[in-house]
Amino acid sequence: MDYRGLTVAQISVLRREMRKAGGELHVLKNTLFRMAAADTNTAVDDTVLHGPTAVAFAYDDPIGPAKVLAEFIKTHPHIAIKGGAVGSHTLTPDQVKALAKIPPKPVVLSMLAGTLQAPMSQMAAGLNALNTKMAQLLQAFAEKQAGATA
Repeated sequence: MDYRGLTVAQISVLRREMRKAGGELHVLKNTLFRMAAADTNTAVDDTVLHGPTAVAFAYDDPIGPAKVLAEFIKTHPHIAIKGGAVGSHTLTPDQVKALAKIPPKPVVLSMLAGTLQAPMSQMAAGLNALNTKMAQLLQAFAEKQAGATA
């Protein structure tokens, strides 16, 4: 992230929000970041490592810090995302913004659980409907028998 134009107070607010989202924000020297990335086999696009650079690290879920960054940029349009990395894949600024639009992990997991549960729920409803129809048919037959004997 190119953080030029932000005050210390604004960067502090961004750092607090990043910590709440499960990440951290650090201002780093580009050369030191290249060396650290090389030592940890992390993908880095050298074209984005020029000028002042702030790096956001996500520990559990990369979506939370990406969302914080996207929201912060809405109120501070003079800063820009330079790029990103998830595992061994580098991301363009547009891909980082797209990552921010993905629902959080618990929401995705609940959507998956609902999708997996839907066929079972439909089958249970179908079997229940068969029982209901059978009971209605027996009730109608009993009423017809009662009417024929009366």
